[in-house]
Amino acid sequence: MRLNNKIALMTGIGQGMGRATAKLFAQEGAKVILTARTEEKLQETATQIQNLGGTSIVVPADVSAREEAKSVISKIIEEFGRLDIIYSAAGGNFDPSRKLQDVDEKFFDQTISNTVNSLYNLVHEARPIMKNQGGGSIVSVAASFGVRQEGNSAYGAAKSAVIGLTKNNK
Repeated sequence: MRLNNKIALMTGIGQGMGRATAKLFAQEGAKVILTARTEEKLQETATQIQNLGGTSIVVPADVSAREEAKSVISKIIEEFGRLDIIYSAAGGNFDPSRKLQDVDEKFFDQTISNTVNSLYNLVHEARPIMKNQGGGSIVSVAASFGVRQEGNSAYGAAKSAVIGLTKNNK
């Protein structure tokens, strides 16, 4: 098992690709911490992981808020003493049919916050911990097709920002 005893914090895992990735991480031996704003989908994912014999813990939080991201990281360190992997697929407002004229300021700000701030907050809180323990991995999901989609400039801008943040995270 490639991730045996690794501690993995995973966001954006409520359904689809994210859920499949969380299940795969657990099947590969990782202890998976699932976080998102909505607990119901997290519990569904956790149950599926546990039914496969994996270990998962649900920590509901809005990691686009700095203090909540800090709290999640603190809970992980208290529980496990380390954090080996962050898988950040948090985001939202994927709606390819939404044209620029349909994107108001609230929608735009929410999309940027959910997607970019979530990654930034987790990375900012986790980097010193990972550095002190000798390393770790940060996986950020930018959904390349979504960045080039014809509609929804907010989603495209947010996922493009994820690419920029990831490439400049040294």
